[in-house]
Order: sequence, then structure tokens, then C-alpha cells
Amino acid sequence: KPIDITSFKEEDGCFTVMIGFSALTATNNIKLSSEHIAFQWLTPEEILKLDIPDTYKKFIRSATA
Repeated sequence: KPIDITSFKEEDGCFTVMIGFSALTATNNIKLSSEHIAFQWLTPEEILKLDIPDTYKKFIRSATA
């Protein structure tokens, strides 16, 4: 079940839909698809310190409230 859903239009005209889920993993072995180059496990507090758009920060705050 989604914990938060938001959508918006980026400055470059791209339309973005974000759907947040709460999940647990049984392993730390991550397999990235070809469109990704890296990953990080971050706490919500760590994410909010990143230089990311305010819309993303609002999504994180809403999803973790």
C-alpha cells in the first residue's frame, strides 16, 4: 500500500509521479538496473540534508510523518 503519492511538472517540462512505499529488505545485496549507477541507504534526516528539489523534500516529510 502506498504511503504517499505526488505528481508535478519539472522546470524542464518533464512530468514526474512519485509513489512512496514502506518496505523491508531481506538482504543487503542490491542489483541495479542498467539505468542506475549507484545507490545509498539513507535515513529521512540524511535525505533532507541533500541538495534536492523542495518537492522531493516535501514528499519525504509526508511519507515519514
